[in-house]
Amino acid sequence: MTRNDLYHRFAGRSDWQRNNDGRFRTLWRHCRALRRHCYYTLLLAYLCAIGIGCVWYPDSGGADFNLDDVGRPPRHFPLPWFPLADNPWGRQFNPQQRAPAKGFDVYYFDLKAPTRLVARERVQQIFMEGEAVRHGISPNDFAAYWAGTLHVPVAATYTFNLQAREARVLLDGHVVYLSESGAFYRQNRSVTLAAGDYLLEVESGGNETFALTWQSE
Repeated sequence: MTRNDLYHRFAGRSDWQRNNDGRFRTLWRHCRALRRHCYYTLLLAYLCAIGIGCVWYPDSGGADFNLDDVGRPPRHFPLPWFPLADNPWGRQFNPQQRAPAKGFDVYYFDLKAPTRLVARERVQQIFMEGEAVRHGISPNDFAAYWAGTLHVPVAATYTFNLQAREARVLLDGHVVYLSESGAFYRQNRSVTLAAGDYLLEVESGGNETFALTWQSE
């Protein structure tokens, strides 16, 4: 058996054997598993580098929607960057997503019976104090849902100022603010908006006092 016959009989069996056409075939070209392992290793190293960079340089990481930017310049994000709301209260109390052009429709209910509407009224601002007592509901179980229209005449950055314990603020279904800490505090949130009208929805649970204001920059 000649050397060429050996190559033809055992084609591509090792790093230095040849293909049937007589050319040398390397292990890289021959072994698909090796190539796949190298690609996955490079991908893992790249993801680890991104993770380490986010730890060392937190300002260069993802958008932080739930923490105050204390001591750092404010970061503004366009509305599509904010996540869509999961199971919004408007699905129960305002399925048609109707909102008055002026003022807000507010719905009051008990968290122990969330499908039963206690009262509804039209208000001019998102503010609440003493409503739980007025409707005979424990403050810890009292909930309110506001729906209105936010008019944005020109593109600008809007800052929302919230005073509450547990609340969620939605713009066209996007969650621009979420608080589940259970402790009452004041917090700001900024979002960049294009000109137009937006459905503003506010969900408040377990708050005896609640206030939301905003201004454009």
